[in-house]
Amino acid sequence: LDPAVRGRDRIWRCNVRVDPGAGGAGLVFKLDEHCEGGFNCWLGGTYGAGGLMLYRNGGPGKVGEALWSSPQDKWHYNEDLVLEAETKGNEVRVTLLQGDGETVIVQSPWKELTPEETDRDGYLAFHTWKGSAEFWGFSGESQTSATQAAAALPKADPALGADWLTKGDGKWAWGDDDHTRFRQTAKPTSASCLNTTLTGTKGTWRCVVNAPDGTSAAGLLFQVSKELTEGFALLLTRDGVRLTDLAQNGAVLWESPGAKLLPNKSLVLEGLVQTDRLVARVLTADGKTVIVQSPPVYVSDRNNGRDGCLGLRTEEGAAEFSSWSLADDE
Repeated sequence: LDPAVRGRDRIWRCNVRVDPGAGGAGLVFKLDEHCEGGFNCWLGGTYGAGGLMLYRNGGPGKVGEALWSSPQDKWHYNEDLVLEAETKGNEVRVTLLQGDGETVIVQSPWKELTPEETDRDGYLAFHTWKGSAEFWGFSGESQTSATQAAAALPKADPALGADWLTKGDGKWAWGDDDHTRFRQTAKPTSASCLNTTLTGTKGTWRCVVNAPDGTSAAGLLFQVSKELTEGFALLLTRDGVRLTDLAQNGAVLWESPGAKLLPNKSLVLEGLVQTDRLVARVLTADGKTVIVQSPPVYVSDRNNGRDGCLGLRTEEGAAEFSSWSLADDE
């Protein structure tokens, strides 16, 4: 159970991947602190080839009342999927989507809630049956439907060219005629720019960053999805450097005061993606001297086969980026 994710009328949403042999997995929502009440958006039925189901949550170790089920063969082992449940007024609906979070596989009709269920302000939790599954991409901010979420995806900017997408309230522009430098000149809460052609999995992701006085954070996005729901951010801040996981709502994987965002000082940021692990480091502007380096940070083996993009990000201020690249280390 995640006490940080709760609500009454909202979208409950997560990514899920069911491991071979498991009997099912689901997103449980609107339940109380004792894991009672609420509902289960459940991948069940035939093992490895089942359907989407909606149950009233029966509590720990109990089977609740079935409200709806889809035909079988809608989900499979080792398949990246998205579960979505929506509670609105006195109704509830569940949806199964492909891993892109946009393509609907199957969706239930709206089902009526009791007055008590309608009024309940509950929590989010996860459940598996006779096996394991991996859940990610859930947060207290995930309160939009798939249709609404699509409107928040990064957008193309004709001034930057077809290879780049931007997200946030930043103002991005080329810093030179040869297109070797990027500038973000506004003061956004957060602004990101993604290169959709510079993609890969393992290797060394790199960029040079330089920010003026007043910028809170700036740095490198690596192995990130176009939706910015997966991948990693390596950002220099006024207090140090931090490595975060976008799939875990920005959870900090490593941080250090050993390198900081200093006004008008260029530094190299590198994210090294290896089998089952990451290494982050900051180097001098010439790329020859390591200033600070993380120990190996272990991540899910699911990351080993996941392609992503390179991106750039600023928070509360401007920055200039150059020398972005992805080098295959193998």
